Amino acid sequence: MSIKEDQPLIEEIKEIFAQIQNIDPGSLIREEELGKLLSFSDYFDDFVRIINFYKRLTYLDISSLPTSQLTIIKTKATTFLSYINSIQLFTVDANNAMPQRDAVASNLINSYQDAFNQLSPIITYCEKEGTDYQALQIEVNKIVDSINYKAEEISQTFIEKEQELNTIVEAAKKAVHDVGVTQHTINFKEASVKYNTLSKRWLKAIIGTATLIILLSLFAFNSPIEVAPNDPYASYRFIQAAVARFTALFTTLIILFWEVRNYNAAQHNFTINQNKQNALSTFETFVSAARDEETKNAVLMQTTRAIFSNLPSGYLKNESADDGTSQIIEIAKSVNSKIPN
Repeated sequence: MSIKEDQPLIEEIKEIFAQIQNIDPGSLIREEELGKLLSFSDYFDDFVRIINFYKRLTYLDISSLPTSQLTIIKTKATTFLSYINSIQLFTVDANNAMPQRDAVASNLINSYQDAFNQLSPIITYCEKEGTDYQALQIEVNKIVDSINYKAEEISQTFIEKEQELNTIVEAAKKAVHDVGVTQHTINFKEASVKYNTLSKRWLKAIIGTATLIILLSLFAFNSPIEVAPNDPYASYRFIQAAVARFTALFTTLIILFWEVRNYNAAQHNFTINQNKQNALSTFETFVSAARDEETKNAVLMQTTRAIFSNLPSGYLKNESADDGTSQIIEIAKSVNSKIPN
């Protein structure tokens, strides 16, 4: 039959599903009406298992099922409701009360095996059909590609900055013997070395975590999840294994983002302290080379600005350059008055 012809049958099944969703296992015990001896309390666990099984059907998308499977669902669900109704309407017959109660409960319990055999494949199909694994794999592949690109970019930037900083350090070392002010650079030098070492450690952690993410991705998408073909809880075991794999993968991604943030912070502090060290190391060299007072004042202002201002390093988000010129003019004038011409 066509989808259009199956639509009335699907609507009937949805109405039956609405009735199943409203079933409360506790209401079937009926201890207040029948008394403790004749109540269905002995069958409560069986009722819960069977009702929960049928309620799983109500959450499925059955629109893609063919007519024969829809008919099976309707038949079994209708039979299930009739047994539930028999339990709800059971009345005490003083002549043969206990056997009648057992018979009513047994009708529902004995129907479970056949219903499970016919409905569990349908449930498994619908649950798997509702999970878009291909879309998940595409999304994770994009994330992994982005991480690999970012790791390569960070590594290349680190190499370039390291070469640039090495050049600056060498120039600063040459000026140490000629400039008395270089003795004040030790604090900034120690800080820059500390953050440089720390940033290298974070970079290694980033590369290691990125490699781990790639391995986890290969495992999550290329390693099959094996379940026994006759396992009645096959779908549960499959979903459990899949969720565990993706949880591990996304947790590792969060760790990577945290490591990148710490790496940027370390590189920022390293760059700022290195800049201050360079400003102090080269200050007197440029002042000695200047022949006029205006040039000396300009060198003094730039050096003071490099030491006392918060300049952007390029590693942090939303950085703004706070040159603090108005706050350091008086400091610059005081220092300049003590420099011999």
